[in-house]
Amino acid sequence: MCLKRLYGPQTTKRMLNKKQKWFTVYKVVRLDSYGGKFFRAQYQVFTYKKGLNAHGRGRKVTINALSKERYFPAFHAFLTRKAAVSWKKCRGAKIVHCKVPKSAITAYGPQAWANINSPTVVCSYIVMPQYPDTVVRPDVLRKAKKEYAKLVSTSLSKGK
Repeated sequence: MCLKRLYGPQTTKRMLNKKQKWFTVYKVVRLDSYGGKFFRAQYQVFTYKKGLNAHGRGRKVTINALSKERYFPAFHAFLTRKAAVSWKKCRGAKIVHCKVPKSAITAYGPQAWANINSPTVVCSYIVMPQYPDTVVRPDVLRKAKKEYAKLVSTSLSKGK
């Protein structure tokens, strides 16, 4: 998944102000083709584990050759289930309901491919359900919130 363009900081702030501290997003994933009990990213070789998944912070990417807009690549997710369903029709896979913390949103904009007019968020952390569940269970979310709080406090104490 890629963004077509980035929404400005004010638009992003307005969207986030309407969201709870942790909110639901939707990912379209594949089942692990090796017979394992994991969800796989659609275009990557890695699998998502149950609970908190962190994306390493690499170099910023440019949206396209004609744009100067750049963002850190991370987990892309839809804000609406309807958009995920549209994407699934194009790609064929499974829709899972995930949770993300507002503070983990690194970019916000429309999806680049497949005529889907739905905003997409890019997040550095995402909580995935346990395979084969499609929704994050409360116990998984509680554990992920504790892990995230610990990671954030550690990075703040290191001055990152």
